[in-house]
Amino acid sequence: MSMSKKLSSEEALDLICGPRMEFYGPPKENLQDIADTWTPYIKRVLALRGALSATDICTLMILLKCVRQARGYHRDSTVDISGYSVLAEILNEEDSFEAFVLRAADKIKNKIKRIQFIDRFLPGHLNKETDDEKHTTV
Repeated sequence: MSMSKKLSSEEALDLICGPRMEFYGPPKENLQDIADTWTPYIKRVLALRGALSATDICTLMILLKCVRQARGYHRDSTVDISGYSVLAEILNEEDSFEAFVLRAADKIKNKIKRIQFIDRFLPGHLNKETDDEKHTTV
């Protein structure tokens, strides 16, 4: 380990004492704003369903990013909001999950690893494609 490398705790302190404080305000205020926003949502979900779902976590993270945006536009929060919205869709719509996996697989250069990746997350998908090709060939 080189002596110039920072510990993760030092890197975190640099962020929360610098840019994060500048963008989001003092930690106590920022975190309380988030708690005040999350509390009614969580209470309502628990009253309706008794437990949080993965989709609820996406919603909570969107709310967190929205609270941070109250202090002003921050591209990182906007990108994260879009990302959590997509994740909520992927969690709830099977064809969106399939598109998500195939998009991720496209980034894998090694053909064998790409096939293994697809088969891991979409078992039988590759066989289905082969079957579909057989039926469409005249």
